[in-house]
Amino acid sequence: IYRLIYPAFKRAELATREADQKRLLQKSMIDSIPDLIFFKDRAGNYLGCNHAFEKFVGVRESEIIGCQAASFFSPDTALRFTETDQKILDSEAVLREEMVVTTRDGRLVYLDTVKTPYYDTSDQVIGLIGISRDVTAEKQKGQQIQYLNYHDVLTGLYNRTYFQEALE
Repeated sequence: IYRLIYPAFKRAELATREADQKRLLQKSMIDSIPDLIFFKDRAGNYLGCNHAFEKFVGVRESEIIGCQAASFFSPDTALRFTETDQKILDSEAVLREEMVVTTRDGRLVYLDTVKTPYYDTSDQVIGLIGISRDVTAEKQKGQQIQYLNYHDVLTGLYNRTYFQEALE
């Protein structure tokens, strides 16, 4: 019996070790991405995230899992997240949006976010995956360029371009 059971036990042990290594590699890959990545169930509870998301909300992944957006974001922001999440889950569509997010510490951050539903083996939606990129620096540069298009650099007053467009 030992000769029959031992090889099967070794194969199972090897398969478990390989699965663990694969999960570790996947987690390392997700953590190396600088964008914010998160996973939620249908109820809006976080199931996991990457290191960038942990850093953004200022909480470790183990404390994020099982919580909802209201635990980490302002009430208005959390409500918007909940509404868009429900829209994605109901329509089973991919949603891309750019929004201003107020963090718990009061910072305003521009996020370009893509959220998509994910499915179980029966093709039933069981949650969503989100990827957000902080585009705050790009937005601020764009606003600065827009300001300079219509204002004199030296005085800060409206320039000729502004007045010509205003007249039209």
